[in-house]
Amino acid sequence: MLTTDRVPDGGEIPPINAWTLILSGIKIGGSAVGSPGEIREMLELAAEKKIKPWIEKRSLKEANQAILDLAAGKPRFRYVLVNEKHAV
Repeated sequence: MLTTDRVPDGGEIPPINAWTLILSGIKIGGSAVGSPGEIREMLELAAEKKIKPWIEKRSLKEANQAILDLAAGKPRFRYVLVNEKHAV
């Protein structure tokens, strides 16, 4: 999966071979959540109001099960994988 917060110049994506994507199981998606300035403003507001995300921490050792649970629709909140070896 490719994730980016920038749209290519002019909004045009480079030529892509559809069969390469299909046969490789590659998916492309997009979302227009806001400009970098709007995102910055939203994050500043969240920090100011002490808004915290609703998350469920899962051990990195449980990553495979977390993916299965996600596919089964089990999460109530966003899953966050935690590497206990480097946890703060």
